Amino acid sequence: MIKLICGEDETSAYNFYSELKNKFLAKGYRVFQGDSDNFFDIIAKVEYSSTLFGQKNAFFFQGLLKKLGKNKDFLRLLEFFKKSSADYLVIIDLVDEKTALKFLDSKNVVNFSYPDTLWSLLDNFSPAKKEFFLQKFNEVSKNTAIELIFFMLARRTRELILAKEDQLQATPFWLKNKLKKQAQDWSLAKLNAFIDHFHTIDLRVKTSATPYSLKDLLEIVFYFGL
Repeated sequence: MIKLICGEDETSAYNFYSELKNKFLAKGYRVFQGDSDNFFDIIAKVEYSSTLFGQKNAFFFQGLLKKLGKNKDFLRLLEFFKKSSADYLVIIDLVDEKTALKFLDSKNVVNFSYPDTLWSLLDNFSPAKKEFFLQKFNEVSKNTAIELIFFMLARRTRELILAKEDQLQATPFWLKNKLKKQAQDWSLAKLNAFIDHFHTIDLRVKTSATPYSLKDLLEIVFYFGL
């Protein structure tokens, strides 16, 4: 059995990955970990001992598809696993689901993606859309962890600064165009001011130096800053 864990929700994906490892250990499996550099070596070395002791084996690997997916090595790797006596292969690779499905059936893919409403919130983070953004922020925060919203908005702000400075490197063409278009609604000074605000908020929340919640602090900054 092969299971590929993918998606952009890194925290949920790695939590699931860790839970699977613990479940296999609890069931008495021998659990092995590695990456694309030692995949073949690990499975080959385990083959001999498996036949001697008759134990079931589960292999956990990170980053195989991202490193090998652009050539035939990943498919060769999957075939190598299928022909071995190994029982379970779990791969965690934070690619998008569409990429994962090019190599494996949907029954073998576990996708952890952010809700569409969060992406909509990020795409409408703009002074020109202040009222709509504030409404969307309150809506999304009801069902999405405020810490995740904070992290994603801070990351989007940094992306907009890079777009403003034409410094988007190794960014897909479609995403680069979208960020550049969104950045047109901003001045560089205002984007940098938001980075400063986010840094201050993060520091105050972590040090308990404010009576306000993270959500309240963000609402204040968005209301007066946008």
